[in-house]
Amino acid sequence: IYNILKEYDSYITFLLPFSFGLITGIEFATIMLSFPLIKNFLTDPINLYIAFLSSFIGVILSPFHLCLMLSSKIFNVSLLETYKYITISILFLLSFSILSLRILSMIYL
Repeated sequence: IYNILKEYDSYITFLLPFSFGLITGIEFATIMLSFPLIKNFLTDPINLYIAFLSSFIGVILSPFHLCLMLSSKIFNVSLLETYKYITISILFLLSFSILSLRILSMIYL
């Protein structure tokens, strides 16, 4: 099954940690649940980078993330207002990550 999924390794290493991050909202749980499932794809440094990045983005966007819930409650701000600012920072993070992935791919490929 690994040979069949090998051509989709970048998609799998993004989607699986991202979805676990959205579901759990805890970085440690995301890593511990998703990385054993994609361990064969993580031998490539670029896939490892994608997996950590997507798990972080999933946790930050998760409505179950405790820091997000507590901060919005303490400052009396709705989650939708908070997501406006989070979206801007996630877009900046993704643009910087795409740039650094291009540099990494030139080094390792």
